[in-house]
Amino acid sequence: MASELAMQTNTAASVKLDEVLREEREQAAADRQTLLSQITSLVVAQGETQDARLGAKIGEVQKDVLSSKESFEASRAQYGLGMDAWNEQEGKLVEEVLRSRETLKSKLKEDWVVCDRSTLYLSTWLTFYRLRTSTMHPCNRLPNRSMPKRSVLLMSR
Repeated sequence: MASELAMQTNTAASVKLDEVLREEREQAAADRQTLLSQITSLVVAQGETQDARLGAKIGEVQKDVLSSKESFEASRAQYGLGMDAWNEQEGKLVEEVLRSRETLKSKLKEDWVVCDRSTLYLSTWLTFYRLRTSTMHPCNRLPNRSMPKRSVLLMSR
């Protein structure tokens, strides 16, 4: 009986050990599941925090890029206006130079005409003077008159 009692006690202890082992395994599995769930929550929370931080920084960079683009567009528009004004002034300057050129040509022609008239007058006068003062025979000399009328007309113009 003692051996039977020891056998029953051993069996009961073995069942009890199996039950404790099973409970401990279930508890360990539950603890692992809880720990895994907590780790997953931490990783997800960390990812969300990192995404929010990265999103904020990207938003700032995008805002800076947009601001730079707007500034560039404004500068480009201002440059375009400046170039248009410059082209307009260049056109006006070219027109003015052409007008000045035509005016100068006209003045030169007028001066040339005056110079030609003066030369003709001087030439006529010198011819007249030479004829009057030449040592030719007194009968060939011109009568004592004033300058020819044509020379007077040329001089008055």
